[in-house]
Amino acid sequence: MQSNLPSNCSLENKLEHLNLCGNSFGYGHNSSAQYKLRDKTGYPPDTPQKYVNDMKTARHNTRAMLFDSERGPLSPKATENNYCRASPSPMVNRPSTVFSPVGGPSSSFEKIRQDLLQSGHLFCDSAFPADDSSLYYSQRPPCQIVWMRPSEIVAANSGGGSMGITPRKISTPEFIGEGGIKLGELRQGELGDCWVVAALAAIASQPSLLSRTIPTGQSFRVEWYAGIFAFRFWRFGRWEEVYIDDRLPVKSGGQPLFVHSGRLTEFWPTLLEKAYAKLNGSYEALNVGLVGDAMDDLTGGLTESYTLPGAEDHGLQPPSDLDDILIKSFDRRSLITARIKTKGVPGPGFVIPVGFVPGQAFGLTDCRKLRLTDASGSRLLRLVRLRNLWPSVRVDWTGAWSEGSTEWLSLPPQDRLKVGLVKAQEEFWMSLEDFIANFDYLDICHLTEPPPVISKSSSAYHSLHNFPSVHLRGRWLRGVSCGGRPYIRASHWANPQFRLVINSPDPNDPDGFATTVIALMQADRRRLRHRAPRLASIGFVLYRLPAGANPPMPRGFFETNHHIASVDFFFDSREVVKRLKLTPGHYLLVPCTYAADQPGEFLLRLLFDNPDRICESTLERVELSGLAATGPELDPNYELFQPRLRRLFYEASGESMAVDAFQLEPILNCLLRDDHRAPYSMVSTDACRSLVALLDRDGTGRLCESDFRRVWDILRSWSRLFASFDPQRTAHVTSLDFRIIVEQAGKLRFLYDFNIFQYNF
Repeated sequence: MQSNLPSNCSLENKLEHLNLCGNSFGYGHNSSAQYKLRDKTGYPPDTPQKYVNDMKTARHNTRAMLFDSERGPLSPKATENNYCRASPSPMVNRPSTVFSPVGGPSSSFEKIRQDLLQSGHLFCDSAFPADDSSLYYSQRPPCQIVWMRPSEIVAANSGGGSMGITPRKISTPEFIGEGGIKLGELRQGELGDCWVVAALAAIASQPSLLSRTIPTGQSFRVEWYAGIFAFRFWRFGRWEEVYIDDRLPVKSGGQPLFVHSGRLTEFWPTLLEKAYAKLNGSYEALNVGLVGDAMDDLTGGLTESYTLPGAEDHGLQPPSDLDDILIKSFDRRSLITARIKTKGVPGPGFVIPVGFVPGQAFGLTDCRKLRLTDASGSRLLRLVRLRNLWPSVRVDWTGAWSEGSTEWLSLPPQDRLKVGLVKAQEEFWMSLEDFIANFDYLDICHLTEPPPVISKSSSAYHSLHNFPSVHLRGRWLRGVSCGGRPYIRASHWANPQFRLVINSPDPNDPDGFATTVIALMQADRRRLRHRAPRLASIGFVLYRLPAGANPPMPRGFFETNHHIASVDFFFDSREVVKRLKLTPGHYLLVPCTYAADQPGEFLLRLLFDNPDRICESTLERVELSGLAATGPELDPNYELFQPRLRRLFYEASGESMAVDAFQLEPILNCLLRDDHRAPYSMVSTDACRSLVALLDRDGTGRLCESDFRRVWDILRSWSRLFASFDPQRTAHVTSLDFRIIVEQAGKLRFLYDFNIFQYNF
């Protein structure tokens, strides 16, 4: 692998990939050059002693900073290890795009950048080094790859236009080219991340949506540039800022290898792809994915993905009222894309007879329902407007309602204008029936939060505000709340439960239904793909709650009630989404895995059409009345114990007629040994203290005879109840059975939680 450092760089600066702090600043990637040129101390021979001491200290703190997934912080601190000497650059102080201060990089990023500028160094990211470990984990690179900074790439390519790049006689890189982000400038390259490129192309059609992902103010101006850039991605409910250096993998000669812009000097797509690759562990981790996942990560939205009838894939089929869904989605400013499958096509360059290219992505920009009346009568017409997201690929839709078609010309221009049949360049209209017949995949990304550049007084902000969303987190814990699907009746009841309240139907809904979009997401394991981890098959079910029900519901509820709605399939995907139409009422939402005992964290998101709807977790404190103790009416042998009970109490209490915890211990152990229906003995002193405290109303720490009898009744009942769940007398029960024991035991105050519940005597 070639180096892009200048020849006059010192030995210390040539060791760009050395990670003196181990993994404390990154994900655990090891540079192939990491162990070279070290002396007996394990450090480069010219490393200052103060850094050796600092690094030894940092190495001991590394383990505490890493997560279970071996993932370190996405934003490394500015240390000597992250610096490279700034090489001579042909850049000059040129005017650049003017950015709004809203949505700029974080203060921590600015601190690192300022330190780099003051030191005269360019940033070198040890967490995502410029070597093969950041590229592939299961294969070798397909060609010789070198790492260059944008100024070097521009200089190498300024004389020609290879790889579809338009040549320009200029050697200054730009973060965003002149005129801003332009649709159609994206090029995929040789990595199979078309799903990322398709999502980027769709979002680029509305540049304001990228204002959160791409912090404003970044550029290659000499007074700003320090070799470091920041991007933000939505990850499992939170926005994460990712720092990268601008060393990019290219072919020999500086030809782009992966995603790049059609404008030679523009680098935001390439840098964004590198940040996304770092977030996921490597470039190879982006090789296969879903467009909906990328759209979620780039916008923070919730994506409904449908497989249209023409596709062979078995996915979520679109509902019959797809036109109404599209119209309502446009009202809430959702981002909608459609694609044509590439499977089974003869080869590159193949054009479908209707004028489309397989694999091409389109954005839906409008949907209209018109009623046309002519000599033949009245008919309902459903039309959609599409925009080509790849202007570099020519598209000529030749079907009905295309420009110049009989249908299009049947309406005079003034009539088309009245009914809203207008279009811009690269847009065309087609009937909804033709759309379903010619396209294979449809993705509807609902925005759940406005971009930072949108004013609160704008119509877009109010559109999002009128369609509220709810985000709830939870966890499946093995043996406690991993109950599995409804078929597993023995444990399904133990899953986390959420109460959903629908107070009113949707406005103008003729059938009185309320639309709710429910999405269940599990933590993504893409960055651990090199270990071959598998996502759990997840889904959710919905139950109708009877009047007066107070969730969480016990096991008996699930044994006598059947769910009224569920996901179509349990998928081993990052997220499953289902659109439901419900009547007003109270419901119980249960997210679950297909099999029991599959632990993991989840994020539950719901979209509503009305702000008066509620979804909340059932983390409530439950009070159970009455102490469950076996009395004479339930135990025919109850009276047989009374004489022995009195004798043991009088012998221990003496004249005080009261016993403390130390006196209570031998009495209870003696009684338990004689009670064959309660096969557990040896009550500890600490347990006796708890039993005394349970009924010690006057605070003396002692029990009178009546309280002593009560303690014995309680202890015997609990012991026998425990034994009923332990037929083999192992003195152990499962955590799920223990929850039932607690519920049946009586007056125990317990906190019902996803992963633990706490009880106090």
